[in-house]
Amino acid sequence: MDLQVDPGQTVPLGLASSNGFCKECNNLIQNEGSENMPVVTIEVPPGLGLDKKKMMIEKITAAIDEAYEIGDTLIFIHEDVPENVGMNGTLQSENPKLLATLKKITT
Repeated sequence: MDLQVDPGQTVPLGLASSNGFCKECNNLIQNEGSENMPVVTIEVPPGLGLDKKKMMIEKITAAIDEAYEIGDTLIFIHEDVPENVGMNGTLQSENPKLLATLKKITT
């Protein structure tokens, strides 16, 4: 089961792990001792390199930490192939702008 969280919401302690959201989260959440944990899910096309993912996570974490001052931010990156994403009635695999961007980041 996927746990959907709107921007600005936090997940109460134990909720993520009790719903099968993340098996390793239980220890992380309980050991840190914070009452709430910001959770971010990013839906992106595949192809971004590990170094760019690390940079993105660092910057998103810094922005959330600055706003919330809670710490313990949990970020998930979901990579969706363009054939499985539609916008305005068109598959993204047929979107020339997206295809050009994907070509840039994978070369």
